[in-house]
Amino acid sequence: MSESEEGPLPEETRPPEEPLGRFQFGMSWLFVLTFLVAVVCSVGMSFGPVAAVISAFLLAWVTASVVCKWYYEPYSWWIGAGLVGLLLVVSYVQNRPPPDDLRSYCANNLKQIGLALANYEARYGCLPPAYIADESGKPMHSWRVLILPFLEEKGTYDLYDFDEPWDGPNNSKLLGRVPRIFQCPKQDRSGGQMTHTSYAVVVGPGTMWPGDESVCSRDVTDGTSRTLLVVEVADSGIEWMEPRDLQIDKLAPNINPTSGQGISGKHRDKGANVVFADGHYEYLPEDLTPEQIRAMLSRAGGEEVDPDSD
Repeated sequence: MSESEEGPLPEETRPPEEPLGRFQFGMSWLFVLTFLVAVVCSVGMSFGPVAAVISAFLLAWVTASVVCKWYYEPYSWWIGAGLVGLLLVVSYVQNRPPPDDLRSYCANNLKQIGLALANYEARYGCLPPAYIADESGKPMHSWRVLILPFLEEKGTYDLYDFDEPWDGPNNSKLLGRVPRIFQCPKQDRSGGQMTHTSYAVVVGPGTMWPGDESVCSRDVTDGTSRTLLVVEVADSGIEWMEPRDLQIDKLAPNINPTSGQGISGKHRDKGANVVFADGHYEYLPEDLTPEQIRAMLSRAGGEEVDPDSD
């Protein structure tokens, strides 16, 4: 007699359902796992290696639990953790900017700063001074603050109060709004202070930045293509709004000095990024002589030193 004629068969007479195997699961779980993999990879890529490792362990636990049907053999958990962890590490490494790209980003920052300075000069006739001083001659405001409107940072500029020093009660609240363009990406990777700048000017007589006085391009008789405008400084210790830069009389005589402060970078190629007064960018190697560096810092000294010469 069929089940349709007499009703459903009693429970005890039904053939038992065949259980799913240990590595068999439905399409819904495939969808869930795929979704989790995508989410975890995105989190890992967005927030760095620490988040990637944490996410890898969480996803490995879920994967091993579902695929192995809650059988907690040691090998199943470690296989899941290893595979998912490897996936995230590979994804992170492949999408992370390589060292040369970090140097390129740093160079682009300097190009944008050079362009902002050029636009400032086009508007006001001369470059900004290295700093604006108070009546006693004490520096109060930096050139970095003065060019904010030309870096698409007018919102921060409008909040800045020129009636108080850079570290006054109102202005000190803006330290956390440091424009990313003032920091080399390498600074983030090396644990640098997040409110410090990576770029500075060299202040002193005969340079592009004599102090609280402005210099115009027409004053550069040595040639704007051979005169340094802004330089990279690793671990500068200078707050981005602080009216402090490199002083020519205290400047180390070489690139990447082992002591003291000078033109320096943390890039793999052992050099430093700079931008010249005409706006072009160069990467200065460590083997430049003190005479070559001094010639590039002088705007009207008449030096004949070629930065590309041996």
